[in-house]
Parts: sequence; structure tokens; C-alpha cells
Amino acid sequence: MTEINHKLVMAEADKMTATAGVKVKGNKKYLMVKDRVEVFRKFYGLNLGIDTTVLHIDDSVVRVQAKIIDANNKVIGSGLAEEVRASSNITRTSAVEVCESSAIGRALSSIGLHGGEYASAEEMLNAVKKQEKIAIVEETIKETKRDEHPLDDVSFHPRENWEAWRDINMQTLGKYKFIAEFQKWIAANNEYLVEYSKTDNDSYQVFKQFINTKMKGCAE
Repeated sequence: MTEINHKLVMAEADKMTATAGVKVKGNKKYLMVKDRVEVFRKFYGLNLGIDTTVLHIDDSVVRVQAKIIDANNKVIGSGLAEEVRASSNITRTSAVEVCESSAIGRALSSIGLHGGEYASAEEMLNAVKKQEKIAIVEETIKETKRDEHPLDDVSFHPRENWEAWRDINMQTLGKYKFIAEFQKWIAANNEYLVEYSKTDNDSYQVFKQFINTKMKGCAE
């Protein structure tokens, strides 16, 4: 195995946080677990592994431990997580998955792959829950007919999850090739954009910059 400069790996995580980080309590940003794993695999491939173990599971609580191990099963990082099933709608049905993601996130943080400060247990769980919510919305889109987009459902309002709404629309806007397409979208979503800017201006500014950048590369 070619020796890897781990400082470069941590720097990559820091860089990705600026564009892909999830905002949690205290306006801090942390890199989502899937992105941390991506950085981890990009540099280390299959030379290092992530081992997870369910330490406890019952109808109320799940506890998981994650370890970062080398080819000789030497532990070079670890993380623990606990999830209460009744804490949210997501954990009522997916407590093990959420808990495992949180433990992996903690383990990767222990070796410096966090893209910011070392998250507390509460902050990490909140970040993981946001990630899970986004994943659920995206999966719903995949399973929905093309003419039945869930964001068009009158019962849904973006304020239920502004960041999920932003990320989904970034995927849509990223496919536009003409300024007129952006203008039409902005006009249709102006009310949402105003409320978004008042609710979470930092996140809104990221979205606004994304739109402006994409529009500069479009045809009239």
C-alpha cells in the first residue's frame, strides 16, 4: 500500500464541507456521512475498512459501535452512537440505519474526517437525521411517476425541510441550459425563495450563488 498523507485526506474533507456540508445547531457545518465515506474510499480504497457492530437493540433503544480498521484489523478510529426509537418518525422505522450512520460518522471524525470541528453526539445525530430526511425525499422522487412530482403536491411545503427542497431543486436546476428556464423557475418559486431567505439566510445564499453560477453558463 502506498503511504497516504492523511493531512491531504482531512484537507479534502474540509474542502468538500464548504459546498456539501450540512448545517446543524449553532450554524456549524459538518460533512454528511456518505460524503465522508466517499473521501475515505477515494484515498484509502479497500486498504482500510469500516466495521460496525450492534451493541444493543430492543424496542426502545439501539446502540452501535463503528471502527476504522487496517488490513491487520488494528483499530485506528472508533465511534459510538445511541438512538431512541421514539425520538422521530425516521427512527421509529429506521433506528438501526440512523444509529449506524451516526456511529460511522463519529468513527470517521475520530480520524479527522469531519470537515470542521468534532461534532458532539447531539450535533452528529441531528446532521444524520437531516441526511436521512433528504434521502427519503429523494427516494420518494425516484419511486414517483414523472407527472406526480412530490414537490408539486399541495400538501407539501418546503418549510418542512428547506435543505431537502434546496438540494432536490439544485438537481433540477443543474440540468437547465437556458436562462429562460431559470427565470421561469424563479418566478414560480419566488414566494418560497423569499421565505427561505428569511428562515435560513446562510443556506439560502448558498442556493442563490449556485443559481447565479449556473445561469452564467447558460445560453440566452
